[in-house]
Amino acid sequence: MGIPGWLAGDVTGDRSVDFLDLAKLAQNYNTSLPAGPIPEASTDFEADLARVFASVSEPTALAFPAIGAISMLVCRRRRRTA
Repeated sequence: MGIPGWLAGDVTGDRSVDFLDLAKLAQNYNTSLPAGPIPEASTDFEADLARVFASVSEPTALAFPAIGAISMLVCRRRRRTA
């Protein structure tokens, strides 16, 4: 038996992955969550959402080590050519 629901791409819940699922995804593409509490969401959902956002690291935190590594490689190449 296949993977049910969202994991398989069945967004509409009709047990079929088709154009309707794509259309439903396209309607919500590139949207963001509201700044305040989500209407009709349970308190468990709000707590889970806050925990997920807290565990996501800041993308710029990875940029600084990458910039340092690139600059070290550039310096190393310059020394070899000199």
